[in-house]
Amino acid sequence: MAKVTKNGKQIRYLNQLLKIELGQNVDKNVSSIHNTAIRNQIAASIDNIVNLRKEDNRYVIQFPKEVENEIEDKNLLKMITREITASEILLIVAMVSLAQEANAAGRLDIWESGKKALLKVTLSEIYKAMGLGESYGKKERDLVKKTLNDISFKKYLLSDNGKYYSDHLITIHKPKMVNSSLMEIEISTLLFDTTKPVYFNIPQNFNIRIKEAYKAIGRKSRQNPDTILFIKHLYQAKHMAKKNGLYFVEYNYEKVSDLLRIDNLIKNKNHSRIKPLINKTFEIAKQMELINKIEEVEYKGKVSKYKFHFCE
Repeated sequence: MAKVTKNGKQIRYLNQLLKIELGQNVDKNVSSIHNTAIRNQIAASIDNIVNLRKEDNRYVIQFPKEVENEIEDKNLLKMITREITASEILLIVAMVSLAQEANAAGRLDIWESGKKALLKVTLSEIYKAMGLGESYGKKERDLVKKTLNDISFKKYLLSDNGKYYSDHLITIHKPKMVNSSLMEIEISTLLFDTTKPVYFNIPQNFNIRIKEAYKAIGRKSRQNPDTILFIKHLYQAKHMAKKNGLYFVEYNYEKVSDLLRIDNLIKNKNHSRIKPLINKTFEIAKQMELINKIEEVEYKGKVSKYKFHFCE
């Protein structure tokens, strides 16, 4: 097993932020036809994106699966929505790390009663937080710039005290560079608020570890967004397990399938890719020294449950 880079530092990652990335931030019954108020709130979010796209067609939104299923106009859905990408996930981690570091140093300009803040960072700082070392070239740096630009035009369905609305997580506040390299980026409270009680810890160098783990299993291995989110979910599970004095967690096959969105592979008749995706995801978790052993429990000749044993 390749040795991953460790620095011991942790960042707090809000459970709510992970739910948004996973598309699990809406209760399964919340989009019911009987819930008129919430349906109207979601409809308002759709109208907002449609109107924004009249000015710039780069605007998109990410909806939870339950909401997408309720939208009858599938052509409209395809036009206004965009699924999360691996680079986007890593950028969010980078911004969480940079924002919390700036907040601790008193360098965040916070407004809207703490719901928004202005983060001033250089591109070099963003590259570093994204896990790009000196060995990475123009192609990788261009991808970071593209992702930062793309996410500035992306909204997410958020909630506050039971009310749903659409908003950005990250937005370039000023399109042009300030002082040649300093950027002003508007960020959501979900990235910098460390006072909320429902969180889990991930390594500050999470992005470096992910990249090193992928290299260890094969340089040509393409980073999969569902794999990276699954790894985050395991860090969340480890945090909760340790609070209860446990060093393992059990996921049934349905939960693993749901987190890795196996249904998409089945729908597209890519059954041969299911087992390799699961195996690669588990190997990434091992390479990151998050888990050291996985037990499979079978029922009627098929895997029904996985038991993940965490590294200390």
